[in-house]
Amino acid sequence: MDEYDYILKILLIGSSGVGKSSILSSYVEQSFDEQTIQTIGVDFKLITREYRNQKFKLQIWDTAGHERFRTITNSYYRGTDAVILVFDLTRENTFEEVEYWLKEITENAADNIIIHLVGNKNDLPKKVKKESIAKLVLNSQIPYIETSAKNNFNLDILFDDIIEQLYRTKITEGDYLPHHADSHKISLLGKSVSNKKRLNRVCC
Repeated sequence: MDEYDYILKILLIGSSGVGKSSILSSYVEQSFDEQTIQTIGVDFKLITREYRNQKFKLQIWDTAGHERFRTITNSYYRGTDAVILVFDLTRENTFEEVEYWLKEITENAADNIIIHLVGNKNDLPKKVKKESIAKLVLNSQIPYIETSAKNNFNLDILFDDIIEQLYRTKITEGDYLPHHADSHKISLLGKSVSNKKRLNRVCC
């Protein structure tokens, strides 16, 4: 039997080529491939993290950003606890499409789902203006962080924030039941927090 206390479903979304698959591989497997193949439909990986002496199994779903696959991935919003919306800091068009993805979240996910905005490829020269990002973050009121899947920069902080956020807003309020062999998963939904504590990594 799997040894974990809580299971969280996290969805990676964003336009094609922004680095969603690379973020997933870098975070879960500590590996980066320059020649990552475009995701077709969806893929997912599992990793267990520890927080406050409890084990959290993260089920992280990587979705295809290409337009022809978007209708396939819409159903995966159901039961999702948090969404990571990724754009490419080197491609302005992927940032412009963030509004589209926010609309998709509004139409398909629970009203109070956790959303984190991620500007990926922080290791490369940036094309998206800081002012534009700041304006969007201010208007949307969602947390923002810059990452590099290649260098594994800020990925732990990103996922640690999500776990701590869910813990503070739901588990401590008793709205989420611990995992047991005879119990069902209850979705976690909450609000944003800014604390950036590191959590212990437990592989797979």
